[in-house]
Amino acid sequence: MKKKFWMVWREGSYGANYQHPSLEAAADEAKRLCAQNLTSDFYVLEAVLHLRADTPPISVSPVSDEPIEETKETGDGIPF
Repeated sequence: MKKKFWMVWREGSYGANYQHPSLEAAADEAKRLCAQNLTSDFYVLEAVLHLRADTPPISVSPVSDEPIEETKETGDGIPF
């Protein structure tokens, strides 16, 4: 299980990337950044969910030696 963390995000900027270990540490950083950027809005974000997409398994199966039947869709010379 991943541990909880907080991030500081400045509105209108790209995503935050530093993971603060506590709400207090993130709030302190947000205050510091606010003092340096007087007209900017900052938010302290809390991680509440962790998601990850694993690569789905790749299945391999044999193909018959028998060729497909030529039909209008496969026999007109157009490869799609």
